[in-house]
Amino acid sequence: MKQYKIKDFIHLKRIKILEEDSDSYKIEYNSQIYEIAKDSESHFVQNSPSAPSMGLTMVLEQRLEMCLVPETEIFQDEKAPQEFKEVMMFHEIREMEYKNAGFDDAHIRAMNDEILYIQKFFDGKTQKKYLRFASDYRQYPVIKATIAKLMEVTKEELEKKKVADRKIG
Repeated sequence: MKQYKIKDFIHLKRIKILEEDSDSYKIEYNSQIYEIAKDSESHFVQNSPSAPSMGLTMVLEQRLEMCLVPETEIFQDEKAPQEFKEVMMFHEIREMEYKNAGFDDAHIRAMNDEILYIQKFFDGKTQKKYLRFASDYRQYPVIKATIAKLMEVTKEELEKKKVADRKIG
């Protein structure tokens, strides 16, 4: 009798990076070709006037059905480790698909799919390494916003102190 592993039951396609140039990646996922722009963070933009191609949307029925939707652009963070760019691109494509299908929790759904993706295609050591990276990567915007808020508060306090010093002097 055949021994099954969890990954045998995960039906996801692997991202194939077909080409890379100085500005973008050309990838294949689920028999579709995507152009993914290089950027300082990973994200996607709907209704982008500079979108180079058609994107996909999903319609929830008995199954998810693909339909073309214009003006969607995907970006990949170039500072991310090379070994993790594939799963990050997968995340952005899945989030875009869920968003286009009308799901408000598209990011959460894409993160769940991301976990399935690494279980299917990464070995145990790489899975742990990726999860550490992803945890830190997702905390960065929160930390950045917190620092910006602290800087704003500090700037306001300094301005108040300058005004108070002028009144005293």
